[in-house]
Amino acid sequence: MPKNALAPKPANALVQRQSPLDELLTASAKYPQYQDLIGYLHSLRKMPHVNVKDIGDESRGVFRTNNIFGNSLPDVGIIDVGYYSKPATLVHELTHAADRQLENQYYNLKFAKTKPDKLSPQEEQFVNAYEKLANNMDVRYNSPKRYPRKTLANHLSPQWAKENESYRANQAELPAWGMASTIEPNRTQEYSAPRHLDPTLATEFTILMDMANRLQRSYTMPDMR
Repeated sequence: MPKNALAPKPANALVQRQSPLDELLTASAKYPQYQDLIGYLHSLRKMPHVNVKDIGDESRGVFRTNNIFGNSLPDVGIIDVGYYSKPATLVHELTHAADRQLENQYYNLKFAKTKPDKLSPQEEQFVNAYEKLANNMDVRYNSPKRYPRKTLANHLSPQWAKENESYRANQAELPAWGMASTIEPNRTQEYSAPRHLDPTLATEFTILMDMANRLQRSYTMPDMR
């Protein structure tokens, strides 16, 4: 039987549904971890573009940046997430973006500052914390002190760290999975981690981000003296 085109639409049909991206951003905004990440990235004007699209695995995401083979992406990078991604996925990818900026801040302070310039106490505090919690570029490549995150994973479970060193236990993925786990603990066998690893990495990453935020504000606040 043909439908009556003049018949009034049901009331709920008048409610505009949010786009998949808006739904994800609205759901993510409830979490302070998400707010901290975007606050830090926005303070640096390094917030990556976020797209919801078909990426094969509809519950996952990827943070893409330029590399030595091409320069076609925006400098801030791009985050692509699947249509069924949850806030934990977005936090995971935003952590990758923030981790990149933390490394840039450390590198600029440690190596790019001209010799006559001395680090302020706040800058020195951030550099020291970064070397203890994330990456110490000032020591030899194969030293355990070079990658504190991997050293922590190896300390908690040497076998797990060795079996997962190609992805889950590598330098870049450890903090991203840690931060995401504060929103939605990962219980799948494939990506599980030793007890205490994810919470510890999330705490350490939050500390670094807070210090970097304070440092950034110290550059922009006027001198009231």
